Amino acid sequence: MSKFELLVREMEHAYDQRDWYAPLKPALEGLSAQQASWRPEGEGVNTIWETANHLLYYKRQLLHYLKDEEMSDCVQTNNETFRVDFPHDEEAWQRTVSKLEDVQQELLSIVGTKHDEDFDTLLPDGEPMGNYISSLIRHDSFHTGQIIQLRKLQGSWPSKR
Repeated sequence: MSKFELLVREMEHAYDQRDWYAPLKPALEGLSAQQASWRPEGEGVNTIWETANHLLYYKRQLLHYLKDEEMSDCVQTNNETFRVDFPHDEEAWQRTVSKLEDVQQELLSIVGTKHDEDFDTLLPDGEPMGNYISSLIRHDSFHTGQIIQLRKLQGSWPSKR
């Protein structure tokens, strides 16, 4: 198995194939905009929707890097990636989920064409391609855990599986 075949496998498991941990796609399935916008009372945490936007931003950034394109909507700070313009707007929430799916599939398609000699190719931020992709997978998994914890707190995810 090549390095990139392994990365594709890990990307698939982090997004939609159950493994030792729940993947992102099922963690977002069945949520309404209201549930995605919910925040525990008195808690300084990001909502599920804010977290989904954050994940989408960094997936899109990698996609632009791999396609050697400029991002038209770069942010100045990481906090800006958590922004939600229309909380409780069901169509806007469904667009976010759909965009995550589209970007994920495009990333899988592109990463699947890479060869081991591409692994250490530097991306525009100076990070080797393979390392960046690996970090993004861990990043997605970390935030998926946060999403599931929020769902458990709101009662929309089983407390035990």
